[in-house]
Amino acid sequence: MDADIKLIKADSSEYREELELRNEVLRKPLGLNLYEEDLSQEWEQYHIGLFDSGRLLGVLILVPLGTDFRMRQFAVTADSRRMGVGRRLILFAEKFVREKGGTRIWFHARKTAVPFYEKQGYKTVGAPFVELSVPHIEMEKELINAKT
Repeated sequence: MDADIKLIKADSSEYREELELRNEVLRKPLGLNLYEEDLSQEWEQYHIGLFDSGRLLGVLILVPLGTDFRMRQFAVTADSRRMGVGRRLILFAEKFVREKGGTRIWFHARKTAVPFYEKQGYKTVGAPFVELSVPHIEMEKELINAKT
């Protein structure tokens, strides 16, 4: 895999590809449409994509909240799962957050994805809850002394 991880600029062809991936992976299976949501605040967030030969394989968004960053909209193409795409995106995101002076990443994880995030050093916080009809749990990782 000749992959390249980079920031995706809003209103670019890469951003449009990102929207398609997020809609396909995160919304369509729930009977929802990403394009019906208010995406106006996304211009102030960091979009990180992993590309292989120009094709977007995975994406996540980081929302800066002081020294905390919220991770959201983490999606990997179905044919790219279990190939290290998600792990590479997380490692890049953690380095990026540290470079921005961040000390913690938190997010709402789908319960089915919790084992993946735990392997990356994230811990569950609080009780499970339902979001967009899917069971979730909040997860976090302190980056100050984290090894990954």
